[in-house]
Amino acid sequence: MSDKGKTGGEGCAWSARLGVYHDGELSAHEAALVRAHLADCPLCAVELQELRRISEALSGAYSPALAPGKARDMAARAFGGGDALVRTARVLTACAAGMLVVFSLFAIAAPAAPEPARDFDVEAAAVSLDEPGELAVDSDYELASWIMADLSGGQ
Repeated sequence: MSDKGKTGGEGCAWSARLGVYHDGELSAHEAALVRAHLADCPLCAVELQELRRISEALSGAYSPALAPGKARDMAARAFGGGDALVRTARVLTACAAGMLVVFSLFAIAAPAAPEPARDFDVEAAAVSLDEPGELAVDSDYELASWIMADLSGGQ
């Protein structure tokens, strides 16, 4: 194998795969690639030998079997207790539901904002009863005349 996978003189990039190779957790193709690399890389070969030595040393150590429920209890204690987590989730869910109800009631009960009043200013120069000029042909002229007549008291 021409690529030795070296990383800056510290070791080999393939060393991360040696543990899973040793445990037999690689696919057949990946295991063949690691075996081919081991033939070419003395660093990985030495590291694999060290893994095997440690594994053999630990194989005789006493390891008690746990009851089925005991492992779950230990995990619950290690992670702060499953019951506390469930209680916390229930409390937070209740708070969120309460806030949703309050804000929904507020949205329903709050009056809608009133529309701004429209300002219908009529400019006096636009309508003249004495001199209609071009406004006489305008369709709004008649309406403006009625408004001016009403404002002037019908005179």
